[in-house]
Amino acid sequence: MIAGTRLIREPILKGEWDHPADLGHRPFVCGHCGTHVGHRQGYFFKHTDHGSQYADIRICSSCNRPTYFESEQQIPGPLTGQKVEHLPPNVAALYDEARRDCSNGCFTSATLILRKILMHLAVDKGAKPGLKFEQYVDHLGANGFVPPDGRSWVDRIRTKGNEVNHEITIVNEQDADDVLVFTEMLLRFIYEMPGRLKPVTL
Repeated sequence: MIAGTRLIREPILKGEWDHPADLGHRPFVCGHCGTHVGHRQGYFFKHTDHGSQYADIRICSSCNRPTYFESEQQIPGPLTGQKVEHLPPNVAALYDEARRDCSNGCFTSATLILRKILMHLAVDKGAKPGLKFEQYVDHLGANGFVPPDGRSWVDRIRTKGNEVNHEITIVNEQDADDVLVFTEMLLRFIYEMPGRLKPVTL
């Protein structure tokens, strides 16, 4: 793979894993494809000190990709937040990146990405590139892209993003999760609901 290029993954990893063992049932949500699975096949690790099973790798029966478990810790964990339909590709990529960051405990970087999403929303909805961030927020509100009483959502995203961007601070899990939920609701209002209501052409 050439340095700097992004790996394009197939929805399902094609092929077979070599000599997996039957590890017993463990239900989990796959962090790769989001499917609820309880596959028994995988590989286990025995602890050197006491010889018992300490960790294991489970193979998702849906996408065929591995998930690592150490005690109850799962890597990659299930994506935080919910999928939103009808997003423009650049907004979808940023939203999924923020969800992955939250799932992996990268709360500060997730908040910065969610702040950046507001800029993309404003430009996608007619704002000029190169404006100040506050002007992007004002554009969304003035042009009906923020739901009634929803300005507080946008201000929360803006405020947290500004704290991270301009102050020596880090974001905790609860704050990042709140900003993610607010962003999700905004994306549903701007993209998903209008996308669902588009008239069907016969």
